[in-house]
Amino acid sequence: MNKIIAAIDLGSEKTVCIVGEKTPVGVQIIGYSETPSQGILRGEVVNIKTVLNAVNTTVERVNEQINTMPDYHPRQVSEVYVGISGQSIRNIEDTLHRHRSNPNSLITEEEEQQMIDDLYNTNTDKGEKVLHVIPQSYNVDEIIGCTEIVGMDGSEVDGKFKIYLGKESSIAHTNSVLSRANLKIKRMILNPIASAEATLTDDEKELGVVMVDIGCGTSDVLIYYEKIIRHIAILPFGGNVITNDIRQTCGVSYKNAELLKRQHGSCLSELAQENKYIAIKDRNGNIENEVPYRLLASTIEARVCEIIASVMHQVEIAGYKDKVRTMVITGGSSSLNHIQSLAKELSGLKVRLALPGNPKIQNTSITEIYKPNKSTAVGLILLGLNDIKDDYIEEDYTLN
Repeated sequence: MNKIIAAIDLGSEKTVCIVGEKTPVGVQIIGYSETPSQGILRGEVVNIKTVLNAVNTTVERVNEQINTMPDYHPRQVSEVYVGISGQSIRNIEDTLHRHRSNPNSLITEEEEQQMIDDLYNTNTDKGEKVLHVIPQSYNVDEIIGCTEIVGMDGSEVDGKFKIYLGKESSIAHTNSVLSRANLKIKRMILNPIASAEATLTDDEKELGVVMVDIGCGTSDVLIYYEKIIRHIAILPFGGNVITNDIRQTCGVSYKNAELLKRQHGSCLSELAQENKYIAIKDRNGNIENEVPYRLLASTIEARVCEIIASVMHQVEIAGYKDKVRTMVITGGSSSLNHIQSLAKELSGLKVRLALPGNPKIQNTSITEIYKPNKSTAVGLILLGLNDIKDDYIEEDYTLN
């Protein structure tokens, strides 16, 4: 029986669960469900009970799907890949030196992995835990700046690494929700790493790209250069801030502000017609407010400009201003009209909008996964597929 891979994305707007089955050439998506979220603030679990209710509902629906498909044995989701986010995510740089007792032997994958594993025990500030260790470069004897050391020989190896840290409390809350739902965390992965896996091409990762996943509560930023993750940042604002701006500026309810954004919103106020209004009607069909198109567009434009400017600031402080060639935008707010044009104008980069997709995903009738707000969940499935292929040894996220 083929192995199944399950992923859960705990978003500020929706809790999403996707189940895939490993095939000889990739993964076949066999289950999908989503439930409106409550209790998550800027990517972090703050109310365990309400998040647990959403997880239980979502997983129950997925279990029903995968057990009603023809030719499938009874099964249920028990282990999951889960995304983690939050504005407290930060990184530090560290180095590690290894003296090799047998310099004539070739460096193995296990030897490189041991260096990475050792850094998971890095001393951190109180209340933090290491989430990811990402090699940046190695020096092997007199050969400097290597990115691939497996198969080389030498007596001395020095590695430069970026270590990404998260709050123990955030990890504990996520772990508490899933354990109460009788789910074991197979691996906890930063949301932008997952989204990048689902949206970026190998060429983009090599030539230099900044990915922006504009979600409901946060905007996740990730930079790839020479096929290595160079920088990750979580901006503490996303689509919900745009909606709140519309609510306050236009004097409408949050619900109507969200509808205005999705149905009539634009990121370029100069394209909005003057003296044209959107009628807001009550439940009886009576007009209770009229919102100018130009006011709506200018409100959205101002906030999206701030998001793009913050992204470019991250590119600059990371030291990749002259190396990044492309910006890839995904997430729910990537569907805003004219966001691509505005981002291109502000950044000076080539800009494309991305739906989750990958040649490893086999044809599926579950078309819901091919939407930009599902990039994280799809990426988690793809990373899970890589773990099966590589026989990955899972991390333990239980806090002692």
